[in-house]
Amino acid sequence: EEKAIQESEKDLLFTGCQAKDSLAYIKSSSMSRTLSVFQLKKVCRQLNLDHSLVTDEDFTSFKILKLFQTGSAQYQTRIVAFLALLLGQGTVAEKTEELFEFFDEDASQTFSREEAFTMLEDMVELSAIKIPEAAVIDGKMLQEEKQRYTNKLLEAKDDFVQDFVLALMGNNQEISYNEFLGAFVNNLDFQRLLWTTGIRANLLRKSKLYGLFS
Repeated sequence: EEKAIQESEKDLLFTGCQAKDSLAYIKSSSMSRTLSVFQLKKVCRQLNLDHSLVTDEDFTSFKILKLFQTGSAQYQTRIVAFLALLLGQGTVAEKTEELFEFFDEDASQTFSREEAFTMLEDMVELSAIKIPEAAVIDGKMLQEEKQRYTNKLLEAKDDFVQDFVLALMGNNQEISYNEFLGAFVNNLDFQRLLWTTGIRANLLRKSKLYGLFS
């Protein structure tokens, strides 16, 4: 199942793009909580992508983006940006910095336990629930197969989130950016969280009772 999901991920918007560039263009194109199709097309032009990826109903990327549409046929800016962050390319340091800024919503330059829980919950939602739909849309996986695989990943969700928060935060209520960066730079399990494939890999390892963050 994972192989089918990864094959379908290659066709999604932002895959192969530099995450920091995608995020910068998304931020400059939308000053609100939603993105219009016109604004998404502008982002595609800036990234030298075919705008058909967000306008052609035959493209997998279009069908996946529709999962994040609001009732007004616009897209939720935050989720599109998170998609760009986790599917995009970049060094560990670059993506960790973008991740920190993305979830440091109060711009405090510190990372709280609450923000850590929110980050993990959002990672699981996107990587283990939403993204696998691409394989179903592409015909590489049956809905029943996708649901079975997703359920297997979600079995480990609670322990996975708790272990990650403990490994990152210890007994602290807040940590600095440098502490956050150090955790990711120095630990492969943390680094996997910078990509959708890595998040699922960590969940799968946890579901099989392998240790994480050791």
